[in-house]
Amino acid sequence: MATARIPNNVPTIQTIDQIIGTISDQFSAQQLRIQCKIQEQVQTTNVRFAALTKQMQQLISTTTEQPADTYTTAGDLMVSWRGAA
Repeated sequence: MATARIPNNVPTIQTIDQIIGTISDQFSAQQLRIQCKIQEQVQTTNVRFAALTKQMQQLISTTTEQPADTYTTAGDLMVSWRGAA
């Protein structure tokens, strides 16, 4: 019975290791770019939500400061929205 011989392929192993290292580096660089894009989008979204929150707070403040009898009918409300008194 013949025994199987495993050749010593150090150069092949080194080449495979270099290829894997290169691919790993490319994935890491791509991941970093994607993380930066996500962070930019998060910051943009946060700015938009902050502006919306401020507008909502102003609207709530404005509506709660108005006397209850300011708008007695829907017609009065519509006229007020058009800017007429």
